[in-house]
Amino acid sequence: WPEDDGDDDDDDDDDGVGYFVPPADGGDEEEEEDDEEEEEEDEDEYDSDDGSVDLTGGGYNDDHDDDEEDDEEMTDAAPKSFLCPLSLRIMIDPVSTTAGSTYERSMIERWLRKRNRHGTSTDPLTKEDVDPKFLLPNRALRDAVKEWREEFEKERTRRKDGGATATASTASASSPV
Repeated sequence: WPEDDGDDDDDDDDDGVGYFVPPADGGDEEEEEDDEEEEEEDEDEYDSDDGSVDLTGGGYNDDHDDDEEDDEEMTDAAPKSFLCPLSLRIMIDPVSTTAGSTYERSMIERWLRKRNRHGTSTDPLTKEDVDPKFLLPNRALRDAVKEWREEFEKERTRRKDGGATATASTASASSPV
């Protein structure tokens, strides 16, 4: 801050408080256009004209660790009740809405956050009003998914190990001595 020269006759008293004065030429229009474009992108990500959910991309749960990422084989083998209706991927942190639907936590929170910007928060399947504060952890499903994933990985490892052993013994049996 510049030092006070003691001259109290200055017209611009600097009391340390800054004020934002918008430009007189309506400079907020560009910012409003950016906001509108972002909202349209958000809407396109989830909605179609018939109100259905776009499940093709929407940026899946960032909370999934790379080592926990379920692959296509695992997803195809999983019971349908283990799949999030929004992402069609295996749930790791399933929560139930007050309407009774179950989703991956990050997916339903994202859905509700996007919808709330437009004045509504509804369950994507039932269209009933949903308050994000009342998402209930579905511990039984979480535990069942975790147990199933562990068994699936054990079986996959057995198949890989069994296949490698069979290949090695076949190769040694057919090699000339």
